[in-house]
Amino acid sequence: MKQQLWRWTRGITVLGLSVFGVVMLARATENSSLETAQVGHESHARGHFAPENLADVPWTLAPVHAEGVEETIEMTSSETPYTPDGSKSLDVYHCFVLKPNFKRDVMVTGVEITPGNRRIMHHAILYKIEPNQAPDVLAKDQATGGKGWDCFGGPSLQSDNPQTATAGANWLSIWVPGAASGHFPDGIGNPMPKGSLIVMEVHYNLSNETGSDRSRIKLSIAPENAKLTPIKSQLRFAPVELSCPDDLKNMACTRENTVRENVARAGILAGQFLPNGLLQACGQTPAQYQKPVGDASNLVASCDQATPNDMTLYSIGGHMHLLAKSIKIELNPGTGSAKTLLHIPKWDFHWQGNYWFKAPLEIKRGDVIRTTCVFDNSVANQPEIAGKKGDPKYVMWAEATTDEMCLAILMGNVKTN
Repeated sequence: MKQQLWRWTRGITVLGLSVFGVVMLARATENSSLETAQVGHESHARGHFAPENLADVPWTLAPVHAEGVEETIEMTSSETPYTPDGSKSLDVYHCFVLKPNFKRDVMVTGVEITPGNRRIMHHAILYKIEPNQAPDVLAKDQATGGKGWDCFGGPSLQSDNPQTATAGANWLSIWVPGAASGHFPDGIGNPMPKGSLIVMEVHYNLSNETGSDRSRIKLSIAPENAKLTPIKSQLRFAPVELSCPDDLKNMACTRENTVRENVARAGILAGQFLPNGLLQACGQTPAQYQKPVGDASNLVASCDQATPNDMTLYSIGGHMHLLAKSIKIELNPGTGSAKTLLHIPKWDFHWQGNYWFKAPLEIKRGDVIRTTCVFDNSVANQPEIAGKKGDPKYVMWAEATTDEMCLAILMGNVKTN
């Protein structure tokens, strides 16, 4: 049991990627103090994005171009359109197996995901499946006649490595609403060895509409002899424990009830061990959150985590759901070398994205990353689902639309110390 808890705490990438979009490249805006990243997509024009205290950081991306012409590989999520079954839940998670049939070890330099049905597709995650994991994936797929399988929080593969126990650490890309081009900046690539597969996990939300989907994927592959810097992901997180307004006293506003519902929906690992493991990893307890919160409109989640290896950081992203107000990701807060890596003070669900720094930032082993999210669980801020405004409940970390997360996503070249 302790081993499983450790696996889920270390492998937090499994659930954390559910709404993060690595494919949203950034574009500078005129009115900002943004020297951090090339600021995102046209959809960001509705708000503002304001990193702080970054005048001392040189944000220019070196124009390193790989020689030759990129190869492209196109695939579909399924042979025929897939229709999610919403009879048990309006949130359906399904895994499809994609077989790129690489003829050699490759460096992926871009990923483009085109949804087949944007009305029901909440997000799509592409997981890299290493050759030693391929038999497990193929067995799961063959058990359903090649139609994939229902999944929650990743493909759920077996592995002796806790970071890849569910392929969570091996993500390749993700599509979210508003995603733009999925091409990485020049000079870097995501390595995939020959014999690798891809699992595409799609989250369908059927709250407002039903239907079928058959999405398309296009990979860009660097020429064989291209000299690219390999990148991988690391996640930082904060526990999510959102109480109801003080004047609401009902079963839905208890942590015990939310745990029970989440376990029934997603199993004991995702529904109970994971949120408890997040608290433990951050040196926190559930009791810290069982205090008066007023109208619950300003609930803070925060966690400091030390960087395990030297890392050249190329991009940063954040992720929360519908109750979120803001997110800030800081490097070595409270010290002379403190920097704000990302600050989105006015969160919008469609602002999820990966912000590529103009120049990579060197992070040393032991440097502290602080991830802070602010949420609004007040009566007035409840999301409308299927045309009906919901009532507050005790909200914890989980993958569905009405759950919450607090994630910082780092993408870089990780050194072996």
